[in-house]
Amino acid sequence: MSQVVQAVRDLDADPDVHVIVVTGSTDRARWGDAIHAGARKVLSKSQPLYDILATVRRIIAGLPVMD
Repeated sequence: MSQVVQAVRDLDADPDVHVIVVTGSTDRARWGDAIHAGARKVLSKSQPLYDILATVRRIIAGLPVMD
């Protein structure tokens, strides 16, 4: 996920961009790396589309997305 982490860092440099990582990885340490790099949320690809879209909507509305 190091390329993902670098991409998150690059995107996080723009204050108008909010990054959500959707991944097939089950390694929670890697998820933490993405959050530390600036991702607003990391979600599993196995989560229902409804949950992913709800996260996007919460970010657009300016609401917190971390549990």
